[in-house]
Amino acid sequence: MDPVDRLEKMTKSIRRDLLEVLTAEPAARADLVRRFHERGDDDLVEMLKDLEDDDVLREQVVDVLKESLRAD
Repeated sequence: MDPVDRLEKMTKSIRRDLLEVLTAEPAARADLVRRFHERGDDDLVEMLKDLEDDDVLREQVVDVLKESLRAD
């Protein structure tokens, strides 16, 4: 599934939470990834790891999330 399609299928509250995670300090992001992993949310963990490895992609996703939240 295309990343933008995946973001658009998320509820507003999930998109807001994801935006908060992606704009947090690196240590906070790492802690959140660990907590998601502990609760078994492997799809989200994988997506966050991919975004953590690619600063440009993370910023693009942040921009898409901000725009989608403004539009709602």
